[in-house]
Order: sequence, then C-alpha cells, then structure tokens
Amino acid sequence: MDDIDIVAGAIRTVESGDDYKNQRLTSIDGERHRKVGAYGFMDRRWVELSEAAGFPGADWRDPTAQDRVAKAKMQRDFDRFGDWEAVAIAFRYGADTARAYMDGRGFKQRKEVEGYVRNVRKLIPDTERPVTGSLTPQAKRNQNHRLTQAEKVIRDRLVSMRDNQRKGAPDGSNENIIEDGNQGLANQPQ
Repeated sequence: MDDIDIVAGAIRTVESGDDYKNQRLTSIDGERHRKVGAYGFMDRRWVELSEAAGFPGADWRDPTAQDRVAKAKMQRDFDRFGDWEAVAIAFRYGADTARAYMDGRGFKQRKEVEGYVRNVRKLIPDTERPVTGSLTPQAKRNQNHRLTQAEKVIRDRLVSMRDNQRKGAPDGSNENIIEDGNQGLANQPQ
C-alpha cells in the first residue's frame, strides 16, 4: 500500500466512517452545504474535482470514482505542499488554511484543524505513517524552495548575531565566532 492509499483511508474514515453513500448537510460560514460520499466532497464541487482528476462526468455515488477523485486531489495537494498533514488539511479546509498551517500563521479555526489532523494521524499506524511520501518533481521543487527560504532566514540571523558580537568587541577578537554567516549550510547563490 502506498502513502496516498494510507492517507486516503484515514481521511475517508474520519470524514464518513468509510460510508460511500454518505450524504449530510453542513454549515460553512453560515451557509448550508451538502457533503457527499466517503470523503465528504462538497456536492457543488464534485464536477470540477472529477474533471480535474481526469474523470469528467463521473458519478459521486460510484465508490471507485470517489477514490480516484480523492487520490488525484490529494496527489495535487502533496505536489503543492510536500507534506501529508497539509494534504489532509487542504482536503477538508482548503489550500489557504493548509498554507497558513504550514507557515505557522494564525487562522480562525486552528484548534479544529489541529483536532482533525490528530484524528487522521491516529488512524495511521506508526509503521505505515508517511514521512515524505512519493515526491513528484513539483513537490521536490516546492520543498527545495521552502528549504532555501529557511536557510536564508538562518543566514540572516547568523549575520546579525555576528554583527552584534563584533560591535561588543572593539578589538575584533570575536570575529572568528561566525565567519561568514552561513556556517553549516551548503553554499547557496546569494
């Protein structure tokens, strides 16, 4: 079983208890919406999602179609975020919430989202828990971009620390503490 099957199974169980015939009304921002199928698809988005997955005209009542559409969406989200928790969040709450979660920013329903992630994670045994999943080329680029941004933040902080330490020692005796502001990091183009 690959990572996407493991995560899809956990999301399916949290969303509906694996009930492919599930239909329920839900309220989002004061509006009533119908969620359908084992994955809790918003019925008004099914056509768009099935077309994006390469299954135009698929019926949401077909369990095979639900699985294919869900897995296609999860793979696109994994390519975007490179993280399975973000995939679960994007699946239920949308990409903006997943991005805020990944960036550590605050957002309105943080406790609810964290509870959802815990519920999904509980259904994935440690021995099967996806660590990085099967990275596609786009996911690798996204992951490298995030790493490069993190390295820049670290480099900037080290340079700032070096500059502050140099100010404290008029004879320059501590200049060799942090030589170039990026010790331990691979040489990156500036």
